[in-house]
Amino acid sequence: MEIAYNDSKLEVVEYKINKIVFGFKEMQSSIQQGITSFKQRIIFIDKRVLELEAEKKVVIAARNFKEVARITIEAKSMCVEKESI
Repeated sequence: MEIAYNDSKLEVVEYKINKIVFGFKEMQSSIQQGITSFKQRIIFIDKRVLELEAEKKVVIAARNFKEVARITIEAKSMCVEKESI
C-alpha cells in the first residue's frame, strides 16, 4: 500500500516537472521568435539607412535642403531605434 502511495506521488511530481519543462520550452520558443524578429528589424534598418545616405547625397547635389533635413531625421530615428533593440 505504501508503494502504491509513493508511486502515486511520483506520478504527480513527474506531471508537474513535465508541465514546467513544457512551459520552459514555450518560453524558449517565444524568446527565439523575438530574437529573430529583432535581427530582421536590424537588417531592415541597416539597409534603409544605406538607402537614405545614398538618397541624401543626390538631394544635397540638387540643393533640396528641406528634403536633406527630412532624410537626416529619418536616418537618425532609425539609428536610435536600432540602438534600443
